[in-house]
Amino acid sequence: KYRAEKPDGLLHIENYYLLANETASGTPLKDNSGHMQIANVYLLVYHMKYSVNGDQIEEVEGDFVPTTITFSIDENGQYTLKEYWTPRNDENYEKDVRSKFPGSSATEALNTEKYAEELIKENWRLANEAFSKTKR
Repeated sequence: KYRAEKPDGLLHIENYYLLANETASGTPLKDNSGHMQIANVYLLVYHMKYSVNGDQIEEVEGDFVPTTITFSIDENGQYTLKEYWTPRNDENYEKDVRSKFPGSSATEALNTEKYAEELIKENWRLANEAFSKTKR
């Protein structure tokens, strides 16, 4: 999702915290005994771009983004992405999150401070791992 469209010389790293998930079973598929299922995953995604400066990496820009991902699951257990949703970045941000996330997960998605330290620490680990692979 956050990968650069054109090479930009930056390391793009993201990770997430799972806040909730739901699976719903639909009606039987035509001429088939199986059911189409829908899986919704509710996440707080943290993405950051890092620049390389000699032997160090430095944060450039990033953000915490409440995100929902919806998959359809066919009778063979294959997942197909149906929707990758993020809230609008305006006065509707909180309203969007509260209308999309179930129950208390909406409050959790808006409470980035609760997850910030863990997500930032993991991003640094992933960024350093990616950086060390580029030096080989």
